[in-house]
Amino acid sequence: MWAPTKRHLFLLMASRKALDFALHLAHLGLIVFTLVGWMFCETRLVHITMMALIGASWVGLGYIHGFGYCLLTDIQWKLKAQMGEEVPASGYMKYLADRLTGRDLNAKSVDIVTYSAGALCAAASLMLTLTAGAC
Repeated sequence: MWAPTKRHLFLLMASRKALDFALHLAHLGLIVFTLVGWMFCETRLVHITMMALIGASWVGLGYIHGFGYCLLTDIQWKLKAQMGEEVPASGYMKYLADRLTGRDLNAKSVDIVTYSAGALCAAASLMLTLTAGAC
């Protein structure tokens, strides 16, 4: 019967850490794009599409998993659990805000800021798309 060697376990853990890092980059890229993608005519259509997908996740999938559900966060939390790390009880934005500030911020406050910023950026994107038209 095959048994994993220390080398196999090391490679498995290294690949999980690399995937965790890639998921952090994906989250950060998505956050930055959410905040600024609406500002540029060339990215506005992609931005509004991405905002619709995020909204579908937060509300549509959120109907099943809880409002604000993020598939990307769910995948990352499952990966962290596989790596033996403590899985945050909150969403990615609170996790990120806590890590950046070194404090345990109020989850509801972080959610309010997150949802408000997302809604404002989606509204700006939609308004500009409807008034300025296609680029």
